[in-house]
Amino acid sequence: MDKARLFINKYRYFFLAFILLEVLLYLVSYYIYTSNSEQYTLQKVKEFKIGISAVTHHFELTSNSFYTDICAVSNLNALLREATSADGVKKDEIRRIIYARIQPIHSHMKAANLEYLSFFLPDNQALMRFEEPEFYGDNVGQSRLLVAITNSTHKPQSGFEIGLASAGYRFVYPIFDSLGYVGCVEIGVGFTGIRNELKRIFPYELRFLIEKDQLLNTTPFVKLDNFSFSDLSEGFMYEKPSLSAFENDTTSAFVKNSTIIKFNKDAKKEIENSLNTKKTFGQSRKLTAGDVFALFLSIESPNKQTASFIIAYAHDSTIVAYKRDHYILFAVTSLLGITVIILVGFNYNKNKIIKANRDQLVLSEKQLKEINASKDKFFSIIAHDLRNPFHGLVGLTQVLVEDGESLESERIKKFHRLLYDSAKQGYQLVLNLLEWTRIQTGRLVISPEKIHIARLIDDCQMLIRNAAESKHIRISTRVDNSLFAYADENMLSTVLRNLLSNAVKFSYPGSEVLVKASLVNNMAEVTITDFGLGMDKQTMDNLFKIEVSQSSAGTEGEQGTGLGLILCREFVEKNHGTLTFTSELGKGSSFCVRIPLS
Repeated sequence: MDKARLFINKYRYFFLAFILLEVLLYLVSYYIYTSNSEQYTLQKVKEFKIGISAVTHHFELTSNSFYTDICAVSNLNALLREATSADGVKKDEIRRIIYARIQPIHSHMKAANLEYLSFFLPDNQALMRFEEPEFYGDNVGQSRLLVAITNSTHKPQSGFEIGLASAGYRFVYPIFDSLGYVGCVEIGVGFTGIRNELKRIFPYELRFLIEKDQLLNTTPFVKLDNFSFSDLSEGFMYEKPSLSAFENDTTSAFVKNSTIIKFNKDAKKEIENSLNTKKTFGQSRKLTAGDVFALFLSIESPNKQTASFIIAYAHDSTIVAYKRDHYILFAVTSLLGITVIILVGFNYNKNKIIKANRDQLVLSEKQLKEINASKDKFFSIIAHDLRNPFHGLVGLTQVLVEDGESLESERIKKFHRLLYDSAKQGYQLVLNLLEWTRIQTGRLVISPEKIHIARLIDDCQMLIRNAAESKHIRISTRVDNSLFAYADENMLSTVLRNLLSNAVKFSYPGSEVLVKASLVNNMAEVTITDFGLGMDKQTMDNLFKIEVSQSSAGTEGEQGTGLGLILCREFVEKNHGTLTFTSELGKGSSFCVRIPLS
């Protein structure tokens, strides 16, 4: 897992470049695919619209001819005028007369696929419907816009409308007598007639969807049984009679009904989303029965709202082929892109390795020179620091040997104290050197454990109490008694003891050393502050540099080894902590140790 992470991290920029290239290549190939698909769909839409126009024009010419025949029927206009003011009984009689006289014409109309014939009075009242003779007397002023416009303008109107129990193209004509306008006649073609004519032009299988809301607004409740919800969207419905006829007509089916059902099921989500836009669109699918392309042509009602979709299904692999080409193009360009990136990456990595090796050699040479210089300086400092206590030991012991018998007892005691201090200083320096050597050679064993900070601080105070009391220095503590840390106890004890000793050493007699311990940012933080000598900028900059001698005398001449703070920082960092400090010359210093809780 780590190797994989390191590999990814090493080549992350190449992975990023590869991902960006893949995204770009995919977008380009997808743009080509969608552009070709849209162009092909627009071409099919254009062709299909021309076919629709030809079919509607054919039906309009045929309707015009039948309209002429209807107007020539004896006394038709007089019957319509009489019906405008007749009572119910009289209207029934007029309906029977008109039906008898128009029936031969209606038979010829149905043979020409003009299935619908209705008469309306000037007040938009339905006088009679040949396809629904039992349904009359309703006012269609709100639901049948073409009839309302013809009754208002006395001019012919045509367009797509949803009728009483069906939808289709309607042609509405005004009827006059010698006195003026007496009503209008509506001639219509339904989905079956439109399908029959379109199939003469195109190798398509056709279905028709009706917009549900418009259907509910124009169709009486008792006639809703003629419709069913579509399998494509709840917002659209099928006309049951025509759908049943289409499904059962296998004589000229260019696409089988089972294939259409499968297509609709597979592409339902995409089709439903596109239907909601109420705009013309195309959809394709690769099926077991063959590639299918379906064109969804939106049809507007006279109020410019989408009332229906004519769906044209065809076995057409063009867009499926575009999609296949899209994937092939993406795969080929991706392979080329991967090859280029691998070659560039290999060359880059090779150059990077060469440069890294060269830089490493230069850096190693520089570090070696610095280490040698630091070593020489360090040995020079150690030799000087070791000479001082031993020089004192030799000088004092020489006086005692040569003049010991003549010296006063008080002076001998003073010499003994000086001998002890010199020996102690040399011994502490040797101990620090041993500890530092163990750290540098990796032989230092760390045994972390849970440590009670308050107890550890108390133990360290006990060890430096005499030194603090001799200078009348007060050690104040503000310690969270519940605070624990996870570290090597001996190493942390050495650090705190050294810092406390330094604080006493550099504090003025009669002053104070403040020790605080608390939980900060999920770390145990111990801060030791004195108000003594402080440090200048140069001393602070060189404080942790082993090649620079930093042994300074305390406020009463106390001497140190110069290695104490360096060991403190090494010990703290070995326990995954940090050692920081602030200081101001003449005002004191503050050292902060942060150790993890676990």
